[in-house]
Amino acid sequence: MLDESVVPTEPKSLKYASNIHIRRGLLTAPHILPLTAYAERLRDRLGDSVFVPDFDPLDGGINAEFIFLFEKPGPKTDSRNGGSGFISRDNNDETAKATFEFMDNIGLTRSRSLIWNTIPAWNGSRVFKGLDVKEGIHLFEELLPLLPKAKTLILVGNQAQKAEKFLKSASLNIHKSAHPSPLVKARSRALWEQIPIKWAEAITSRNTMNAGTII
Repeated sequence: MLDESVVPTEPKSLKYASNIHIRRGLLTAPHILPLTAYAERLRDRLGDSVFVPDFDPLDGGINAEFIFLFEKPGPKTDSRNGGSGFISRDNNDETAKATFEFMDNIGLTRSRSLIWNTIPAWNGSRVFKGLDVKEGIHLFEELLPLLPKAKTLILVGNQAQKAEKFLKSASLNIHKSAHPSPLVKARSRALWEQIPIKWAEAITSRNTMNAGTII
């Protein structure tokens, strides 16, 4: 397991090139290497017109119990345009900052969790297309066999929640929450403030439900 005490980790810490360099050096660690290879395969399949970021090696990787499936990578993930190259709660944007703080507030350690997106690639636009969501869910199903310890899936945001009807055969406890973006915060502060409560419920229920139960 990685020693977080020697790796810079705080909200927006991946705005620094030195921290990105350290993180990239960890992509071949045993717990993250299969996911690094998965992301590379996606790049080969999806082509150069989009950008597929890597999983954050400070998260749980293949040992994660809780998968947080967000909607779509943002521009701060795209290393071709100054982003970090990672899906990470440490990215230099407000959604990542809120994610970091919410997870910290509920006491969820990074080694137990993993962050990914329904649509796994950034295409330069925040617009969602139905076909992109459907294809993303198919690609996510290919990821699940690499996560043998995952028992709980939290669908974060309206687009991610579309995955629920396609995942009935998965042995996962499924929970849902709003998206921690500034847009949601501005439109519905009460809904935004419920996010860490929903996440805490998902974490707590993991200890009281049988594996394979879908809620």
